[in-house]
Amino acid sequence: MPARGLAVARMVVHITYLSEAALTRKFVRRLRGPEAMGVVEDVFEVESYLRHQGSSFVRRFDAASYLTITRATDYRDLPADFGGELSAAFRGTRTRFCAISFSSDWLYPTAESRAIARAQSHGGEYQLRRDRLRHGARRISPR
Repeated sequence: MPARGLAVARMVVHITYLSEAALTRKFVRRLRGPEAMGVVEDVFEVESYLRHQGSSFVRRFDAASYLTITRATDYRDLPADFGGELSAAFRGTRTRFCAISFSSDWLYPTAESRAIARAQSHGGEYQLRRDRLRHGARRISPR
């Protein structure tokens, strides 16, 4: 079932978005309670949180559509679409772009964001945020 696989994938990927510090701050090793000590139930609060993330993601996205969008994003090569020249992608636009990256984010590397800003003929802006948290880590708040 594609939806089940997408939910599990979201649970796994969601952990990569969060820093160890953020997970520890929110969940520590908090148990759900004595009634949750069975084999099948979520024993830890973090399990319940991740299961919720997976199921809510599946409610928002059709699995097949999400795979198609992800594949298109993975195969997109902006410089290749413009003869190997990234700056050609911005030629003719009057929009000034700002590329922001986080020093700890490996999902969107800082070098790529910096290259996008440099490629703009009318002076794109680049900002680097030095951060010990990973991509998306600010989305969860401590209890």
